[in-house]
Amino acid sequence: MEIMEGNNCAHSLLCSPYEHLEGKKIFTYLSAVDAEHLKQALQRGSDCITMKFCLNSWLGPKYCQGNLITDSDLNAKIFLFRDITATHELSEQLELHTGIQDMVGSVLTKARLVTDNELLKMFLEDTIRQIAELLTIDYCQVNIISNSEKIYVQYPAMENIEEYNENICNRWLFLLRNNPLHYINQSSTISDAESQFMEQRGLMSVLVFPIMSDNQLLGYLCIGSKNNLNLSLYAEKALRNVADIIGQMMETVKLRIQGEVLNRYYQSINEKSEQKSQRILQEIIKSLMMTMKIFDISTAEHSLRTTQGAMAIAKTLGMPEKSVQALQAAASIHDIGKISVPLSILNRPGKLTMEEQNIIKRHSQVGYEITKNIEFSGPVSQIILQHHERMDGSGYPAGLRGSDILMEARILAVADVFDAILFHAPYRDGWGKRAALKEIIKQKGILFDEDVVDAFIEVAKTDAYLLNVNNEKEIRIDA
Repeated sequence: MEIMEGNNCAHSLLCSPYEHLEGKKIFTYLSAVDAEHLKQALQRGSDCITMKFCLNSWLGPKYCQGNLITDSDLNAKIFLFRDITATHELSEQLELHTGIQDMVGSVLTKARLVTDNELLKMFLEDTIRQIAELLTIDYCQVNIISNSEKIYVQYPAMENIEEYNENICNRWLFLLRNNPLHYINQSSTISDAESQFMEQRGLMSVLVFPIMSDNQLLGYLCIGSKNNLNLSLYAEKALRNVADIIGQMMETVKLRIQGEVLNRYYQSINEKSEQKSQRILQEIIKSLMMTMKIFDISTAEHSLRTTQGAMAIAKTLGMPEKSVQALQAAASIHDIGKISVPLSILNRPGKLTMEEQNIIKRHSQVGYEITKNIEFSGPVSQIILQHHERMDGSGYPAGLRGSDILMEARILAVADVFDAILFHAPYRDGWGKRAALKEIIKQKGILFDEDVVDAFIEVAKTDAYLLNVNNEKEIRIDA
């Protein structure tokens, strides 16, 4: 089918300088798929065909939209269209960004379900498959080295290729200690190990991201292409986020395993006397408190003050002795989950970003995971889990409200918030006694239990802990 006439866009895309449009064959410039669509339209006898198509222009591939008007003999008379390449590319980019966002969300959701190394490997295999398919890259790999344990996964699986390459691993771990990423191109690399790695897998370019946890390098995420990698900044940032999620998940798995070790240790002496069991529990609590002190002394000091306040409130309310004991244990280690938060975030001056706030909010869930397998005599791990829940349902992690929240957790919430806003923190100034008391009373029946706030007001008048606060004296731990 020959073109007889066309608009300016048809001339500019189909005709190089000094060429004429008339007489050019339409099907020469269409892809196989678009050519088939046009043939079907012609067979239906259409004299004006509207279509979107990819044009093999002398300027390169161009996406177009327009009309083809034919005569009675189905010869093209007029070819009118416009170049929509920019719009098409933008649409593809937006579609890719949406896919990337969905992938990161999926990775984050699945990461919360990982509890051991077997599930971890399955999670990593699924993650790198998602990355490779979404970004249409030819190779993806994760290599984790932590505490002498190696976890290696790659996609696609490759036979007759050594999975773990110690030379490559050591080189990349060394380079990533001081760099946010490492880019390699086959034509410019000076490393024989890298050249061999890429040659075995048929890759032209590779990009490597560090997997970190609390400023410690645990491994890397690697992607590769048979051509030059050309990722958008959005895609690159998403891969950094995936690497960060893997690092955080590794830390959570480690904490869960540590909790299980503590539980097994306790179970091994379960047949001994209750007195000895209680003594062991106290030692476990002391060990966790010492862990907090070593990690961040201000968090440990806050826990001690909060425990004193919570005990005073519980006694004023006439809580049963078992509940008081459970509350005391929970209050003393209620922030143990913060050992999973990097100190660079926990003690950073200034306002935290939403992402950093979400990392900190994980501490109550992590604290629960650390303590849930320790056989306390009361609901200690649940109190730790719920100490940021609020009466109106605005708290976290579960958004519990009212009577769904344990009374011990409601008491701990008031003592915790009062101490947190009273004293100075790296990211804000302390409120002072009067403003802190006023804020607790203001939130009575909204964020905090009414009975607990009433008891707190009584404590504020008489208790020695709060008398120290009245005199502006902080209770501290000897460093």
